[in-house]
Amino acid sequence: MSNDHDGVSEDGQEPVLAPPSGEAAEQSAGDGRDRPRTAPSSHATEEGDTDATGATVGGADAAVSTGPVSAGAARAAARRSAARAGISESKGAATPKRAAATAVKRPNLFARFSRFLREVVAELRKVIWPTKNQMVTYTIVVIAFVAFMVALVGVLDLLFAKGVLAVFG
Repeated sequence: MSNDHDGVSEDGQEPVLAPPSGEAAEQSAGDGRDRPRTAPSSHATEEGDTDATGATVGGADAAVSTGPVSAGAARAAARRSAARAGISESKGAATPKRAAATAVKRPNLFARFSRFLREVVAELRKVIWPTKNQMVTYTIVVIAFVAFMVALVGVLDLLFAKGVLAVFG
C-alpha cells in the first residue's frame, strides 16, 4: 500500500479496504472468512449521500473506497476535508506588514494615564481580600518566622565568630 494516499493502492486505481479495528478485527481474523467489499458507486459521494438501494455511502464511517480513485480526486477530497476542518491553503504564509496609514494614533498622555488608573481599579475589585482573622493569623505567622530566622542567624554568627577567634586567635 502506498504511504502517500490512504485507501489507494500503489497503482492509484484500485480501492483498498481500511484495516479492521476493535472487536470486529478479532472476529474477522479468527474465522478466516473474507469480508465482502461494498459495490462501487458510479459517482463521487459526500457525507450523507445514498446509493440506488438507499444505503448511506461515504462519510466519516466508510471503511471502503468507492471505486477507482485518481490522484487528483484524492487531492480534491483532501481539500474538501481541510475546508471542513478550517484549514486554508494560506496558512503558513508570512503576516503582511502594516501600512503606516492604518496605524492607530496613540492617545495623549493624560488619556493613557486615566485608562491605566481605571484598569488598576478594575483589577483591584477582582482581588479576594483576606478577612480580619486571616490578617491577624498571617501577621503572627510572619512575625514568628522572622523572629526565628533572626535568632538562627544571630546564633550562627556567634558560633562562627568564636570559631574564627579560636582558629586565628
